[in-house]
Amino acid sequence: MKDVPAAYIHNPVKVRNAQQAQYHYVIGTDYPASITDLKPQRERALALLKQQ
Repeated sequence: MKDVPAAYIHNPVKVRNAQQAQYHYVIGTDYPASITDLKPQRERALALLKQQ
């Protein structure tokens, strides 16, 4: 993960597969794969908070 550009360091899952090889890591092997998509979950949480 030391070669991952600063723009992706907090979300390396967004790096394309070809680039992962360039940066010497593979999602699911060297770094865990995402278990959820954060954007829809955030929107759902905000909607629930507004209901209260």
